[in-house]
Amino acid sequence: MENTVARGARLSSIDCLRGIIMVIMALDHVRDFFHDAATRFDPLDLDLSNPALFFTRFVTHYCAPAFAFLAGCAGLSLNSGRRTGRDLRAYLATRGAWLIFLDATLVTLLWTFSIHPTPVFGTPAWSVLGVLWAIGFSMMMLALVCALPRAAIAAIGLAIVAGHNLFDAVTPAQFGALAPLWTALHAGGPVNMGVTTVLVFYPVLPWIGIVFLGFGASRVFAWPPLARQRALLALGGLCLVLFVLIRGLNVYGDTTPWQLRDHGLGTFYSFLNVQKYPPSLAYALVTLGPALILLALLEHARGAFVAVMAAIGRVPLFYYLLHLMLIHLVAMLVDWGQGSALAKASEAFWLRKPGDGPAFSLGETYAVWIAIVLALAPACLWYDSVKRRSRSALLSYL
Repeated sequence: MENTVARGARLSSIDCLRGIIMVIMALDHVRDFFHDAATRFDPLDLDLSNPALFFTRFVTHYCAPAFAFLAGCAGLSLNSGRRTGRDLRAYLATRGAWLIFLDATLVTLLWTFSIHPTPVFGTPAWSVLGVLWAIGFSMMMLALVCALPRAAIAAIGLAIVAGHNLFDAVTPAQFGALAPLWTALHAGGPVNMGVTTVLVFYPVLPWIGIVFLGFGASRVFAWPPLARQRALLALGGLCLVLFVLIRGLNVYGDTTPWQLRDHGLGTFYSFLNVQKYPPSLAYALVTLGPALILLALLEHARGAFVAVMAAIGRVPLFYYLLHLMLIHLVAMLVDWGQGSALAKASEAFWLRKPGDGPAFSLGETYAVWIAIVLALAPACLWYDSVKRRSRSALLSYL
């Protein structure tokens, strides 16, 4: 008889997948700061991009949904298996609030290297609320409902993920004084908070659904390995089948219908070019499906690569903060070395105009990405060893 996962234990496959996600995420951020086309056009623009650039951007779509799903299932059902009732609610609420605080302060500072309001795509903002805000707020919402049966939480998550596109045409202006609430939940954009403005880059409602799905599915990770693998493969395959069906109908599930292009590859790009902000139903299906399949395939993976990825996956917040600082710092130094004023070189990538900052080819951008990851790996291995030796609960917040 195969053994189930012990309560409070960790699955190396979950840590490994999370580590792979973090590494792929760094590719997108390196591209933002270094690639010569980053200031000229969207890499998913079917008229201007090329296959290599398109898929360089598309593959990073997998990061946020998979990480949000794992935040719901692994961190709570296994690593936090000892937490129940009031302790679990307190953990979710405080962890979520901490992530929101970090996103609004330190993460924004690492993106901008500025303590002043920074124009973000035309909107001066003190803070940019991204993926940490979305996951943090979702955890706080999960704290409110975690006493419900997991099947009920999964059903709520499924209803949100599958149904939120029904409200795509609803605008913040329709809510009057409550317009900022809808902006934060679904529309995204600037929110005026009196003395300051924040830019909600990740509207939070769909992410709540994905985190709830992860929590609801977490019981699968306590099943025997073979049953768990079969379930993950089946769920991942179902997501991909539903993606093809829903996207193929071109009626619901994404705000950008796919179109027939001049050649088959262009049509394929159009089919894959789904909406991330906020994440559409099609986006969730095409990203979570492969993530679940890879999670099943990693069950028996071994070796040095897996060990390093698992170590990074056990310290994701540490890696996230460090990689933003390192990428921005290296880009600033390269730009400064090429003759830019230091103040100009330190700007966030979205403030650059065509011709500003590093202008690396895609191959050179990949080389920088590999170098950044190799530089981060020893620090993550060190911090992982510190966390594994320590019994301090505070280390769980970094």
